[in-house]
Amino acid sequence: MYDKELGVGNASSSPLSNDPKWTLARVQDRLGIDPSAALLLVTFALFAWLVLNWFGTVERILHCYTALPVWDYWRVALYLPRYKAMDLGVLWAQHNEHRIIFPELIFALDMLAFHGRQILTLAVSFLCYFSTWLVLSWTLFSDRHFSPAVRNVAVLLSGIEMGWKGSVPVLGTPFLLQWTLVELCVFLSLTFLVQVKHARPHLYLALAIVSGIVATYSSSNGLLLWPLLLAIGIFLRLSRREMTILGMAACASIGLYFVGYRFSNDVNLGNLISHPFYLIGYLGAYLSMPFGGMRSPQFGTYLGVTSLFIVIVLFAFAARSDLMRSKPAIVLFAGYLFTLLTALMTAAGRMNAADPDFATAKADRYITVPMTTWAAFISLCFWVAFKCRWKIISPAVITFVFVILMAVGFLKLRGWVNGSNNPFANEQIAALGFEDGLTDPGLIRKIFPDPGLVSRALPELRKNKLSIFSKSRTKWLGVPVDRFSRVLSTPASGELSYTFPIRSGLEVVGWADVLPFRGVQYDWIVLTNELGQITGFGQRLPAGFPADLQSTHTPASLAWVGFVNLTVKTRSFSIYVVDPRRKGLFPIPGLFPIPSLQAASLENLGIAISGIEWNKDSNWTRDGYPVAPAFDTPPPAPIYASWSGSDSNTGQMISSTFAAPREGCMILPVLHGPSVEGQSVEIQDADTDQLLETAPMQNNDLQWEFWRVSLNPTAKHLRITARDQGRDWGQWLALGPPSECR
Repeated sequence: MYDKELGVGNASSSPLSNDPKWTLARVQDRLGIDPSAALLLVTFALFAWLVLNWFGTVERILHCYTALPVWDYWRVALYLPRYKAMDLGVLWAQHNEHRIIFPELIFALDMLAFHGRQILTLAVSFLCYFSTWLVLSWTLFSDRHFSPAVRNVAVLLSGIEMGWKGSVPVLGTPFLLQWTLVELCVFLSLTFLVQVKHARPHLYLALAIVSGIVATYSSSNGLLLWPLLLAIGIFLRLSRREMTILGMAACASIGLYFVGYRFSNDVNLGNLISHPFYLIGYLGAYLSMPFGGMRSPQFGTYLGVTSLFIVIVLFAFAARSDLMRSKPAIVLFAGYLFTLLTALMTAAGRMNAADPDFATAKADRYITVPMTTWAAFISLCFWVAFKCRWKIISPAVITFVFVILMAVGFLKLRGWVNGSNNPFANEQIAALGFEDGLTDPGLIRKIFPDPGLVSRALPELRKNKLSIFSKSRTKWLGVPVDRFSRVLSTPASGELSYTFPIRSGLEVVGWADVLPFRGVQYDWIVLTNELGQITGFGQRLPAGFPADLQSTHTPASLAWVGFVNLTVKTRSFSIYVVDPRRKGLFPIPGLFPIPSLQAASLENLGIAISGIEWNKDSNWTRDGYPVAPAFDTPPPAPIYASWSGSDSNTGQMISSTFAAPREGCMILPVLHGPSVEGQSVEIQDADTDQLLETAPMQNNDLQWEFWRVSLNPTAKHLRITARDQGRDWGQWLALGPPSECR
């Protein structure tokens, strides 16, 4: 047999074999390759790639998983009492611009029946995404006149693209179920509507309407589906009765949506009109993702606009060949148009013409929408090329082009994928800290910008044993370590490389090698005080070691992060590696002292130390730091900072000599930019020039830190030196007035 459209099979029987132009069939004939075997080999290779990609995605979802609510999912934690009271009004509560009734039902069910660990939500989201690919595949399979060989290749390539692990920023974030659910329901609704003209019109019309309603009340862009459905109904010449039912459903769905609706102030339609060229770039950037993220913003724009142009060309050929009434044409073109309208709606609310990088168009939270659209794009290319019997741009050529482009794209996007692991790693750090009984504002900001809201919701989760508290390790705090597991005499290879004080605790980072005996890889760390009582736990983070904590002292592949809870009285701590085979605990040699400098809060500020004058370089100015809500309430004036309008500003500020507080305790407020390279604040004994303390700093710690310094009684006079030697982005420093401890 020979599939002349794909260009494989018995070359001697092919009309293309007589074509003087180069064809895959002629090359196979001259090289003596068995075409059937070649086709089988290509199909098998693509199938293996497909399985590998989907397996990698599932594996990455598992590695990035945490049971702790993050970002918008804290809404779910706050609504827990209303879920338990079966208050249906919670389903109508608006989230930003969206009505999320159907995702909310899944969230509530997960909280009430599955311990709030979000496994149900993640499973449903993945199934929706995977099912969307199945619906796209079924669309191609429904065309009985579509070559099986070409169809199989198209289905496999679209599945390879959708199955790539770059989708995990959405699939690994439970609250983003709305995107995968709306995409599935859009394609289901389009598919069911096309079926109305062929079989069981009442059933398929009902299914199309139900799918449209679920899409509408999952995400606001689902509203865009109804005009598409009505236009398709007119195009397919549905009966007057069917159009009336469809129109009534559209009016009811859209009308009810805006009952009690709060319109967002972010929507600016005039922005779209006043910046038409930027809008085109924005739409191109949106459609290009994830592949548009592997190079410059201009590359992404060109890629997205090019794909849109190709779809327009494919549409013109399909219309010219009278193919537009077929199922694949309607479903695939309408699906692509839905994404284009979604991008336009996003631009109306998020577009910032002053941003040359199109950051909001390329946000990770939207990534599955353009990835699904690329799958539809691949399917369209194969289907139109086959139906129009293109010879030069044949399915074989399209296969080759897409294989090369995806292989190169996936390789170049490895850095982008690794970078998107950082938020998941930080979420796992926050979850670990909460399980260790700590609620430092810096930890909370890793998962939500408002520490106050999380502090209100956490006790409810803890009381009901939900989320991370359903299997909490907090119960072990203060318990003798030998009751947890026996301590082994064989030491583990590793060390402590970093400590950072947080409120009521200490964040610690270190590394440990594979355990003795058979090279077993560890997962957990136990921390104890000098009395052998458990003060906290550490973990080798499944999502990877975050970039903010990486250093030359800590091998990322062997690194762990943990917390010491100082409510368990601790002067020094020990580190043990937990043997996953349950044999016991391997000690990391050493007894590590708790730093004398500790984290305090604004409420701990006492009387400002008087008589301090500052010798400042010109770049250190009063209130010279960027204003941002993330910095929380600042200390009392005066505040001096080195930013003064630009990250490139540098310089130092040195205090005059001043008397140490009588109680031997001082609090120093410090704020810095996202990057701490070149930044330092030192406290010295002014009489001996001895360095007493250095203020700890951590990348992306965007909050005022109030460092509590316990002074040695021998230190009678002090001096403070602040230096900014960093010229790059985010490198600046700010200092508040030193105060006595309250």
